[in-house]
Amino acid sequence: MDKSQGKARGQHGWLGRSLIPSRTVKVVLAFKRGRGIERTLRKFLMLWLVCLYHVFMGVGAFLSKDMVVWLADVFLGIKLQVTPQISYLAKLLGIYVVAFGLMVAVAALDPARHPSLLKIVIILYGLRVLNKLVFADLYTAAFAAPRYRAWVDIAMLAAFGGPSSCSSHGFPWGIRPRVLQSA
Repeated sequence: MDKSQGKARGQHGWLGRSLIPSRTVKVVLAFKRGRGIERTLRKFLMLWLVCLYHVFMGVGAFLSKDMVVWLADVFLGIKLQVTPQISYLAKLLGIYVVAFGLMVAVAALDPARHPSLLKIVIILYGLRVLNKLVFADLYTAAFAAPRYRAWVDIAMLAAFGGPSSCSSHGFPWGIRPRVLQSA
């Protein structure tokens, strides 16, 4: 292997045959030391859970009407009656859900490089919490969902992407780019 091939591999940052980019490992290790690596890794894994959840839900919307009903029941706690209109809307929204999941994957691969993407995650989750709070009655009436389900959803949304996951410098999940680490 000549230098140009080695340089190209180094530019992409892959660790040998590993699927984990080396820059991701560097970012994880470059987090603010005072927070502890366990907390950092927990938040890093949360990003991947958010990513996988959204990709799974979005792709599931394409598979079948039965899959949409099952996903709505298991993950959202709602009883959905699928009409052709609902089926079309589920597939259309599934595109956006997959795109959001892929955006989170990009952010998870190099969080220090993409703090704006992480802020988008927090904003979206904050808006979803606000939506659940404002329209809780409509949610329970329209989908025959138990009233407590809205509060369970709010707690889950807040845990995975709420403003409480910001650090004192305003970066999501305690991420501090190297430029700010000396500050």
